[in-house]
Amino acid sequence: MSIFISNRAKKNMQGYWFGLLVPILVGIGCSFLSMGILVNSDGPVSEFDYIDYVFLTFLMAGHLVVWPSVAWLLTRSDPGEHSSRRKGAYMSLKLYVFWIVFIVFNSIIEALAGE
Repeated sequence: MSIFISNRAKKNMQGYWFGLLVPILVGIGCSFLSMGILVNSDGPVSEFDYIDYVFLTFLMAGHLVVWPSVAWLLTRSDPGEHSSRRKGAYMSLKLYVFWIVFIVFNSIIEALAGE
C-alpha cells in the first residue's frame, strides 16, 4: 500500500527530492572524491604535483561551485512540467546559502577567539 494519495502526489514528491538532493550529492560527492584521492596519495604535502593542485581545486570547488551550479541548472527546467523539481532546486540553493553563512560565521568566530 502506498503512502501517497495519488500518483501525481508521488511524482511531485519524487521530483522535489530529485531537485533537492542531486545538487547536494554531486557537489559534496565531488569534494569527498577529491579528498579521498588526496588522502591516498603518496608523498609529503610540500611536494605537490600539478595533478594534486587540480584535486585540491575540486576539493574546494565541489561544495562552493558545483553544488549551486547544478541547482541553478535544475531551476532552469520547464516550469510547467517540472515545477516540483524546480522547488527542490530552490530549496537546495537556500540550503547552500545557509551552508556558506555557517562556514563564514564559524570562521569569524574562530578568528575573534584567536584559534
